Amino acid sequence: MAFQGDDRTISIPELFNFIVHQRMEGLLVVASASQERCFGFRNGELEYALLNDPGQLLGEVLIRELSLDPREIGGVLYSLGEGQFLGEELVARGIVSPENLEAVVRRQIRRALREVLRWNRWAFHFCDSIRRDEPPTRVKATTQSLVLDLTREMDEWERVGEVFFDLDCVPHRMQESVQSRKPEGWDPNLPGPGKLLLDVDGHRTVRDILEESPHSVYSLACAFAQMIADGLIELLPSFDNLSNNEADTYELPAVPDIASGVLELVSSEEFDLDRTSSLILSDPILAARTLRLASIRGSNGESRSFSDEVRHMGRLPLQTMLLAESARRFLSSHSHSWHRIWQQSYLTSLAAEEIVAEIGGVEAEEARVAGLLHNLGAFGLAASDPERYRKIAHDSKGRGIDAAIKAQVEEFGTDQCRVGAAIADKWGFPATLKTVLREHHSNLEHPKNRLLSIVRLAMRVADPESETIQWDRLHRRIAKQLKISPACCERIRSRVRTEEDHARVVGVLA
Repeated sequence: MAFQGDDRTISIPELFNFIVHQRMEGLLVVASASQERCFGFRNGELEYALLNDPGQLLGEVLIRELSLDPREIGGVLYSLGEGQFLGEELVARGIVSPENLEAVVRRQIRRALREVLRWNRWAFHFCDSIRRDEPPTRVKATTQSLVLDLTREMDEWERVGEVFFDLDCVPHRMQESVQSRKPEGWDPNLPGPGKLLLDVDGHRTVRDILEESPHSVYSLACAFAQMIADGLIELLPSFDNLSNNEADTYELPAVPDIASGVLELVSSEEFDLDRTSSLILSDPILAARTLRLASIRGSNGESRSFSDEVRHMGRLPLQTMLLAESARRFLSSHSHSWHRIWQQSYLTSLAAEEIVAEIGGVEAEEARVAGLLHNLGAFGLAASDPERYRKIAHDSKGRGIDAAIKAQVEEFGTDQCRVGAAIADKWGFPATLKTVLREHHSNLEHPKNRLLSIVRLAMRVADPESETIQWDRLHRRIAKQLKISPACCERIRSRVRTEEDHARVVGVLA
């Protein structure tokens, strides 16, 4: 059974209680505009939660909390086969005890559930999992009591705001140690100041400490406020929050039909990785999110092609991402400008692949990925304010890309190249791809960067706004450096147009 919805039709507690009462088994992905949380159910009870954020993967949490050897965990993770779980394998090899694994997984579930309870706008997608003869690690939370407990905790968090106006500040010790005698008015259920001071490591925020504590969040917040007043700790801004990263502002929705098509492939009993990879490469946002997920999960120091990244990633993480994209159809609508950028990206990827077929020197798949993702920053700008972006595109039409870039800076304070480079940097894209996203509209020549030159030429060859290739001095020089003739470029353009017509017939292009 598969079903979807959003916050307008059901609440998080109601959704989880429905799954419990129906004793359902499968994956529930809850997605906001920029995040997703995955919950695994078996017979209506929570088994695990997946948090695909840097530092929150199960292996990373186990390394941090149990002081495990990162190389040992990496080796186990790299050896996992299809359908194998990291926790199961670590217990089987005696690296982690079942009790320690259960404690960590319980905290992961609580963290993920706590986060989705805070979201104001969200959507969900539930799908049946492919059943296995043996369940994964037997770590279960009593789902109804957990949801009830965290719902009550959310009421406490409302009161915490009265004590701390900024929960993302980082507490730092003013004294290394103090006596553990409890001051007057101290909550008797809390440890003394000396023990609480041990939780202050100069890295975790107030929110992190409160979330990970087994004590009442409001009582603990009051205790920390008193420790600040007594000069035991001070609050400093989080370094992460000081960085004005342009990537944080922009949410990137994928095409729902393509996301659903990939999801159907991933969810089938016969998991066709080649077809899955090919379909992902028809949507720039899905391709970008796939690279981001691959970066977060690590590549064990290896350099792999896009298809190999998909293959190594495995079914469950990929399925989680695609379920989230499928759910996000409830949260976003695509403007005409968005579809125009998407068309440019798709056609550029086809042209880049055709150019490589003629001249070589770069892997065809690498060129296609670079062509598909070069406009990532434009997607971000269009999604952040569709009307302003549409006006810029309309007003600068026929005046060239320089006029459009200048207008973007005036309206947004940045431009699509800088936004794309910021996203690429934050999402851990390869250096060569970051350069393409940052420099593809530059007026400077980059004769030593073959991939960038291919994408820049492909953009001009595939331009859907013109009837023929509009040659200028820069692009003639790029073609000369790549040793490809204008006549060959015209033939490529003709083939791309044929592919474009076919894509419209099969529904890839609107």
